[in-house]
Amino acid sequence: EQLSCKFQRTMVVAADFAPATVCILSCYLLSLSDNVLPLILCTLCTFLTLKIEKFPAIRKRITQNFLWKVQFFCHPVWMFSFLYFGQGSQAATLGLIPFAFNFLVEPWDIPNNDLIFRTSFFMHHIGPILGSMVISSTSSEYFILAQALLFMHGWLLHTISFADNYKWISKQRVFWPYCIQGFLFMSFWWWSVGAENVHCPQVFPTLLFWLGRWGVFLSLQNLFPDFKNPKSTCYDAFEDWKQIVELGSFCIPFLLLLLFSSAKR
Repeated sequence: EQLSCKFQRTMVVAADFAPATVCILSCYLLSLSDNVLPLILCTLCTFLTLKIEKFPAIRKRITQNFLWKVQFFCHPVWMFSFLYFGQGSQAATLGLIPFAFNFLVEPWDIPNNDLIFRTSFFMHHIGPILGSMVISSTSSEYFILAQALLFMHGWLLHTISFADNYKWISKQRVFWPYCIQGFLFMSFWWWSVGAENVHCPQVFPTLLFWLGRWGVFLSLQNLFPDFKNPKSTCYDAFEDWKQIVELGSFCIPFLLLLLFSSAKR
């Protein structure tokens, strides 16, 4: 029992440092001096988000604010605008950070003691910020557009969930339109990567985002078994099937890219 308690405490401490580890690793991989300030702000926002999480009254007051709801609903607009029109400028990256972190407040409880969930959660949030940071003057216009569209699609899920919560739409009825759009944007992104000879550091943020997105839901299913039980009221068929369809939509264009590349050789 003592060993078990020590192990749990070790995991809690590790989870506390997981977001910072993601930021530090990203900084090391990118090694871009112009991006030091955004990375510092990302680290600060990460820890402030976790601190505010411990005060439900403050969180509730902020999430009930009309302006906060507007920014949450418009997440895909912010993603596309800052990533495409910002063209990787530091001002655009800094402007994107508060929206990527939901102004330090999440509308749901975060399982703070789960290392996989917390790491995946912040990978998902930091991904578009890193995506802005890796854009340079030599980046292809097609790649910048494809990356902006793909991040916009990913964060469109917040808009869909928000609208479903207020009964404006039925989330389950937009499953296939959402997934078809995702396949088209993922195909366009992989094409831009291959056609424009995009380097690995520029591909990394998008991969980080999607791995984090999938990791969040899989870890939630592991923590809360009702999430994968169709008979439970917690079950969401959209989210459950989305994992499988998105993985296929991401891998199929990649395999086709490899096939055509090898055929050309």
